[in-house]
Parts: sequence; structure tokens; C-alpha cells
Amino acid sequence: MKHFIAQNGERFSQLYQMPSDGFPLFYPTAYCSRNLRAGFSHNTQVDYLLAIKKLYEWAESYRQPDTGEAIDLYERLVTQKLFSPYEVDSMAAFISLKENTTNGEVLVGTKINIKLSVVARYLSWFAEEVITDSNRIEVQTRITKMARMITAKKVSTGSDARRKQKSLAKKLNDGARTELLNLFNDPLKGVSSEINFGSRMRNVTELWILYETGMRVGELHGLRLSDFQMALGGDPSTLKVNRYHDDIHDDRINQPVAKTLERPIPITEELSNVIANYLKNWRSKVPNVGFNDNDFLFITHRKGNRQGKASTISSFNSGIAELKKQRPILASIHPHLLRHDWNYRFSIKAKELEFSETEERATREFLMGWVDNSQSSALYNRRRIQEQAFIIGVKVATHTEVRKPKNE
Repeated sequence: MKHFIAQNGERFSQLYQMPSDGFPLFYPTAYCSRNLRAGFSHNTQVDYLLAIKKLYEWAESYRQPDTGEAIDLYERLVTQKLFSPYEVDSMAAFISLKENTTNGEVLVGTKINIKLSVVARYLSWFAEEVITDSNRIEVQTRITKMARMITAKKVSTGSDARRKQKSLAKKLNDGARTELLNLFNDPLKGVSSEINFGSRMRNVTELWILYETGMRVGELHGLRLSDFQMALGGDPSTLKVNRYHDDIHDDRINQPVAKTLERPIPITEELSNVIANYLKNWRSKVPNVGFNDNDFLFITHRKGNRQGKASTISSFNSGIAELKKQRPILASIHPHLLRHDWNYRFSIKAKELEFSETEERATREFLMGWVDNSQSSALYNRRRIQEQAFIIGVKVATHTEVRKPKNE
């Protein structure tokens, strides 16, 4: 898979047969252009293409019992020799494997099921494209049967209610929280070389923002200088989450983008000062850095062809991995856990402020960038129902204890 940026800023990706003759695979490219380009973000298009890539890798690696040859997907579909049950078994097993696994590790159930659904839809589309009489009822029946055979290989993902219950319990443990706050107070502790000071200050400032605001990591790495506003006229300092999809000013092919609604997020004076300190004492000293409103808040500090340009999520992840080596108690930390933890702390604060359920939900939805009556918001608000249920449950149990007959 190769990734590109068009002149208008649009991101797109294509699959190539390796070694490449310079031309992408025709049908995956056509499928993505005609079915995904208009309605899906680039990241989602990449997810679809990764599933289709696995399908082609399986077809190349599989050996047909009668000929010993690999499977030509086009030939199979155009001749209407669709897949046998044992071939679908093999396909599903291959698609379930983790990328580059050496010991047969498989993906989690949800990821397997998504990939199988994508493959079923792609092959159905592919068949209808190449079979000249694909509108005939008997042909449509065979195509539908093929798709159902593939989706029938989906695996059980367990109880949806149980998964939601686990989400409610996700938060930082006390040790990790204490260590994270210590890191905020002394960000350069353990950094031996001055060449790494700038990157460490950037990474810690980013972590602090994720912890305090609960924003997504893609939203964080899309922030521009104009998105940071210091406190003014009694209003708090804010970070503004904006949608910058396919921005021509962003040179990152895998562009971090906001998945949620645009919104201003209030931040504490302490965090505002930390960001201001990073901008003045660290970011401003980097060669090639820009100072226009549209330039990025967080940039690449190390020397190279991207020095001074927008920081990438991969470099942030590398920095966090290094932090975890130095501070093993932070091993469980990842950006989305900090989002869960923010929602946990928000629920506690909403209870202290005696928010009604409607107020809690509406406020949470605004700060998280969710639409009104979001299912995500409803999930986190279940914590209120759970707490009330525990209180009432204890009272009922106590009443039952009182009414027990005395032993004669």
C-alpha cells in the first residue's frame, strides 16, 4: 500500500503488486474511488484497503488442490467459479491473522469481523463488475451465497453489555495517576541528553492536554497556533478543536484529523502556562518553525527534513514508549485510556456539582464533541445509574436483614 497527497490536499491510498510495475491494482483502486472516496475519511479508506490487501495476499499464498496454483481472483469471479467452503475457511483463517505474525497470533474478534465484512462486500462488488450477466437472479443468488459464506465466519465477540460495563471501569490506577502527575511537575527527569529536551517537553505537554481535556490524539496533533487562546476578559484559556480534513498546509500523508464535532475546550491556567512555556522556550528555538496562525502547535524537534514541521502521532507514540521504559508504572497509559479517565473524573465532578442527568449528558457531549443524545454519552452516564442502583440495592438488602425472623 502506498499513500499520496493530491494537489488539493486530498489523501488517498492504493494497492500495488510487488515488485511494482508502477500501476496500482485496478479493481481495488476502482472500488475505493467509486465506493469509499466520497463518504469515508482517508483513515477509514486505509482500513478497507488493508482488509482487501489481506484478501489478495491469501489468494497468492493459497494453493488449489487440483492445480497447485494460486488463486486468480479475477478469473474466479469472471468465470463464476466462486469459492468452495474449504477455501472460505482458509480465507477467513488467513484474514484473522495479525499482520506479520510468526506464531499464528490472531486479531481480536471485532477486527476480524470488520475485515470479513469488508472482504464480503468487495468480492460482491467485484463479481458484479466482471460478470456480464450479473443481474440474472441465479447469478445474484450465487454472489449473495458467497458473501454469506464469508460473513458466516465471523467470530463471537461476547456480550455487548459486558463490553460496555468494562468501558465504565476503564481509568488510570492510583499509581499511574500519581506518576503521571509527577511527570507533569518534573518533565525532564531521566532525560540525559539535551538534544532530547525539546521532544520530551512536547510529549509531556501533549500528555497533559490529553489528561486534562480528554481529546483524541488525532485532534491533539491537528491543533494550530490559532487554536490556542490565552485567558481573556474573565474567560478561561481554551484549545479549539477544528476539522482540518485534507488540509493542503499539512504535509503528513497520514493526516491526524478530528473525528468529533468542532468545539472550544476550556483548560486550566496551569496547563495554559505550560503550553505558553513550550511555545516560547522550546518550539520557537527549532529551525524552520513557522509562527503563522495556521502553523502547527506541536512540531518535530529532531534534525531532519521534517524539522519544524507538524509532529506525527508515530513520534508521539515513540516518545511515550520511551517514557514507559523509564517509568514502568506508566505501562498501562495510552491516549484513549486518558479519554476514559477524563470521563470517569467528569462523572465524579458532575455528581459533586449535583448535575441532573440531562445536564451531565449535555455537558459531556459538548466537551467530548459528540452529537446530541450520543450513544457514547449514554454509556458513560450509566455510571450514575449504576451508583444509584448500588445505593438502593444496599438499602434493600439492609431492610431484608432487619426483617429476618429471629431464631427460636
